[in-house]
Amino acid sequence: MLFSVVADYYIDGTLVKGQHLSRHLDMLFEVDLVVGSLVSAMEERKLTEDTIIIFTSDNGGLNKSRQLSHYSNGILRGYKGQIWEGGHRVPMIWRYDGVFPENETREHLLGLNDVFATLCEISGVDVPYGSGYDSVSFAPYIASPDKTEGLRKYLGTWSYTGGGFQHAIRHNDLKLVHHTGTNVIDFFDLKDDISETLDLSTFLEDPETMKSMYRELLALGPCPDDVSGTFKLSKTLAEVDCSWFQTNTNGRCGNHIEGELLCNSICGRYKGICTNSLFQNGKVPNEFK
Repeated sequence: MLFSVVADYYIDGTLVKGQHLSRHLDMLFEVDLVVGSLVSAMEERKLTEDTIIIFTSDNGGLNKSRQLSHYSNGILRGYKGQIWEGGHRVPMIWRYDGVFPENETREHLLGLNDVFATLCEISGVDVPYGSGYDSVSFAPYIASPDKTEGLRKYLGTWSYTGGGFQHAIRHNDLKLVHHTGTNVIDFFDLKDDISETLDLSTFLEDPETMKSMYRELLALGPCPDDVSGTFKLSKTLAEVDCSWFQTNTNGRCGNHIEGELLCNSICGRYKGICTNSLFQNGKVPNEFK
């Protein structure tokens, strides 16, 4: 249905439907027109010096675009919902006239969840307690490519589509993919193989890098260990520990995000997966031993 919803004309009378080889491309053309109108309106009203403009996407391209005369992910492997780069690697463009440098690019790992902490830092607002647990500000990095201190060293991704579970982790240009159903590990160097065609896992003389990345992947989630001791609830600031959730699991886990983040064995959405032996005690796949 997505590809059939194409406007005949844009609001200014520009013909949209049927102007390109596919309906999908017609929709992208309409996106260009919409973004252009919004930016032009801000420029005409002299609002660009007080406005941060962010253009990005929440996932990779659709597989159906293959059927419509083009492949929206180009040379990237996979598509929306998959663990491969084509499933989640997206462009991100920021503009803040007079503040951000113009016509520059950055290459460090970032996640969409990092936008929250970044905007808070730029606007001088403290991140409220209990908010943005997984958000890391990259505001200094926008100002200068040399300001990398505090940025992410690892970036995890997870895929639950098709009844299976896969998870992956990036560290610089290295990427590890774990297929839990078969307990198979794939390992890629994206600098030389952005299309993820050559699995290096069986060619490495020393798999220590893979081992450490796998342990980091387990620590990132969705199966973190329960925290020990007490912590504050962001809604009430009450001091509790994980056992507090056990007395009313459905109600308390649903009302307090700390339950899932800090007490995974009780409140975790994927605790059924996490009880699988593959995730127990930081266990590494057999080929790592």
